[in-house]
Amino acid sequence: MKALFVLAPLFLGLVTASHANEPHHRQHGAHQHGQVELNIAIEGNTIYLEMHSPGYNIVGFEHQVQSDEQHQAVKRALQLLGQADALFVFTGDVCQAREVDVTTELLQPVRHGHGEFEANYLFQCKAITQLEVIDVQLFDFFPNISEVRAQFITDKEQKIFELNSVQRKIRL
Repeated sequence: MKALFVLAPLFLGLVTASHANEPHHRQHGAHQHGQVELNIAIEGNTIYLEMHSPGYNIVGFEHQVQSDEQHQAVKRALQLLGQADALFVFTGDVCQAREVDVTTELLQPVRHGHGEFEANYLFQCKAITQLEVIDVQLFDFFPNISEVRAQFITDKEQKIFELNSVQRKIRL
């Protein structure tokens, strides 16, 4: 994940600059049930994805686990979120997951009471110029997700996509 953290300051700087004049932008700890934030950056033949989601979207609750059943639900969710190649399908199968890092606050005491999931993915692509579509499959795995707000950044362009269970493809 070192490569992701090297690119992260650049990516976050671009995202922050793009939202400087917007009245409603994500601040740490603020979230909306049903909505997932997905940041996508492409550099060369590498795609970096960063996902943030309220715990509710993934497991149906946001508090520290309080039962064995909730603990198992979080463990299953972490496992599913780790299956990057199933969650994000690339046109022509030109990109494969190389690094995955998934975390949640739900297995630890949460002071603010709103536990989230965060996932960082690094995909290596063999033919990035052939990539036309990223099919976001999160809706199939997590039915509490109603919207994915995807921010897409390359060295040449920046786009925002609003995805839902019907319109789930990012067309590049």
